[in-house]
Amino acid sequence: MLTPPPVSGQAYPVATGDEVRVNYMSFGLTGEVAYDDNVLAGFSATPQGDVIYSIWPTVTLDKSTLALREQFKLQPGVHFL
Repeated sequence: MLTPPPVSGQAYPVATGDEVRVNYMSFGLTGEVAYDDNVLAGFSATPQGDVIYSIWPTVTLDKSTLALREQFKLQPGVHFL
């Protein structure tokens, strides 16, 4: 038998079965900036630095039934030097 939330110090559950998200689509965007202090390693005797910008858009499709959960995630990426 589990100890009730107030006695065990845990919080009450926030989402019940009816409040859980099913069959949804979500969008997002992730970005990153990096610095490389020797971009031309092996090609040039003098080091040359450059900044690299990366952008990753995301699209997620999530479909749930009683017997199956299908999830499709697309994350193409673009890098700018």
